Amino acid sequence: MFLRLRFIGVLLLMIAPTWGVAQSVQRGEVLEYRGTDPKTPLAEVNVVASNAGAVQSDAEGRFSLQFRTLHSGDAIQFRRIERSGYEVMNKEALEVARVARPSTQDEASDRIRIVMIPRATLQRLRDGYRNVTEQRYEQQLQLAEAQLDSLRQAGKLAEEQYNARINALEEAHEEKLNQLDTYIDKFARIDLSDLDQDEQRIVALVQEGRFEEALQIYEEQHLSERLQQNRADIGRLSEMRDQLSEAARKKAIENERLRQSIDRQVTLLRMAGGEENYMRVHQILYETFLADTTYAEARREYAFSLRGLGQNKELLTLLKSGIAIEKDPYAKGMMVMDVSQTYWNTEEYELSIRYAEMADSIMTPVMESNYAVVSRGLPSWSLYKLRYYKDLGDMEQCRKVVDRLMANWAPDTMSLSSIADYNYVLGDMSDYYSLAGDHQQSVWAVHESIRLGEIYCRQAPWNNTLHEAYTNATSVLMAEGRRSEACAAARRAVELMGLRLDKNNMKVFYNENLLFYFLLAETLVPAEEYALADSIMQDVVRREVFEKAGQENSLYALYITLFRYYEARVWLSQGRIEDAQRQADATLAELSRHEDGAGFVPYLRGDIEARIAWARQDYDAAVRSAQSALEHCQAQYAESGDNWDADNVCRCEVLLAQIYLAAGQRGKCQKALKRATKLAPFEFNRQAIAAVQQSLDNR
Repeated sequence: MFLRLRFIGVLLLMIAPTWGVAQSVQRGEVLEYRGTDPKTPLAEVNVVASNAGAVQSDAEGRFSLQFRTLHSGDAIQFRRIERSGYEVMNKEALEVARVARPSTQDEASDRIRIVMIPRATLQRLRDGYRNVTEQRYEQQLQLAEAQLDSLRQAGKLAEEQYNARINALEEAHEEKLNQLDTYIDKFARIDLSDLDQDEQRIVALVQEGRFEEALQIYEEQHLSERLQQNRADIGRLSEMRDQLSEAARKKAIENERLRQSIDRQVTLLRMAGGEENYMRVHQILYETFLADTTYAEARREYAFSLRGLGQNKELLTLLKSGIAIEKDPYAKGMMVMDVSQTYWNTEEYELSIRYAEMADSIMTPVMESNYAVVSRGLPSWSLYKLRYYKDLGDMEQCRKVVDRLMANWAPDTMSLSSIADYNYVLGDMSDYYSLAGDHQQSVWAVHESIRLGEIYCRQAPWNNTLHEAYTNATSVLMAEGRRSEACAAARRAVELMGLRLDKNNMKVFYNENLLFYFLLAETLVPAEEYALADSIMQDVVRREVFEKAGQENSLYALYITLFRYYEARVWLSQGRIEDAQRQADATLAELSRHEDGAGFVPYLRGDIEARIAWARQDYDAAVRSAQSALEHCQAQYAESGDNWDADNVCRCEVLLAQIYLAAGQRGKCQKALKRATKLAPFEFNRQAIAAVQQSLDNR
């Protein structure tokens, strides 16, 4: 399986209770969101926090968490907050919640507030924002296309230029729609009852699709200038702390509100779309950073904007200057991880691993006192360390990285960013398990990846995380010989892809799904699940879109070409020998010309030609071709020692055994089976060997 998607999850952290130590109590309240009206208490909400167990809100929405070992200032890690029919609205605030100072009175300011919203209400908000935003995007596209058409009609634009620019417009339009869910979800969770009248008016205008009027109100508020002025005021007031401490406190509170307003302004600009608005986002983030250069989060947001513009040199300068002045270890560590990621993206791997190790040294002490950091930092810097050592072939260092991840496995299932961080590292952990031959852990990890994917899908229904998990499950379960489970996973993956395409109907999703269709074919065809593979190939809708994608993108072209190879295998199983021959010849010729595909040709040529010759009962030619494929795979396995290369060798030996059996050469068949048995890395290989052995015994 040469391009197998590697995406698997692992162990959930278990924390042993500690007895006989002082407990910290954190009071909280659960409130139901009611739009601009005041929120009301919500009873019977189950709240589960690490180190404190589970509680339920009472009739007044109140609850108390009794932490066994946490103290004032420690981060609170919420594991679940649930009531049927509701969703948590203020997830971002809860992600940074900390244990309040000890208090003899139940002060409202010390309580943690959990805001819940009826799921149907949240969905109505999302749908409303989606409708007005998609209409806006469509109007922007039509206007831009009309302008291009006017230029063409006036003879100022050649037909070829016109078509190229139309295609670019459509691709940009699809990419904007692809990004839309994130902005919509964030805007739908704005708590109107906490906003002033101006921002309530802004939200109302957005709901009506009146983006320009809403954005104009933001511009008239001059938020960045006010933030800068407030920062200066805080500095002056701090010098007169004894006399003006209350005024400084109020300014600090207002500062935080301004930052939140700027965040909402940026979100709305991104929702509104258009090059002008995207550049305005970059300008606002720059102004916000200049307004308070000590604010680490503003520096990181501006850095992300630089990354999006491809300005990596400026990004590194910005982050490194922040690392030099930042006092908070967590903020410093996060910026160090951003530097590591930037160096990895620019293929400067030695520098990337150096900064990953630096992040490790900074964040590890923080992890010992702040449980929440486990869900943020560890997967991020571990990803680059694991990739680096895996590429070097240093399995011992890989084992250390994976063991540490396993011992601290704690994805925050309330946070999409946490699930995403864990999903990124899971693919490389899957590689490690395959190389280490830990097949039992691979299967367990498949189910964990699906579990996390289900959680992610509930919060972001049209993301590809879940069908990616099911696609990978197909590969791993088939390798472990669990064919019925693997086929069920394949059917579920295709179902999820279809739902996503029906909802979005955009070319970008067709292109992405091409990868998953190919990976399913790559698993099912070698396993001789031809009927299911054929049904999936028939399910590949809009093939003309895929063909065009192959013309525009080299990687898509490779997937399409290899997909055609598997179609030839299916046709051969249906007795369409001549069709399979033509398809195979065209596929191999195209692969030979492809920069990343030429390495597959010796194996695939020997494999398909052996099968075609076998179908024509030309056993001598079939044996020669199969042996050619075998020699190539043996050379690859001798170099890598990879279980997946061993799998290819084993498949070649089984194919040889089948051809020898068909030719009546029992002795050679038995020898090929013995060689395959000695090497077989997966249960699937052993089952295939047993099937041929049984056929041999029955003759």
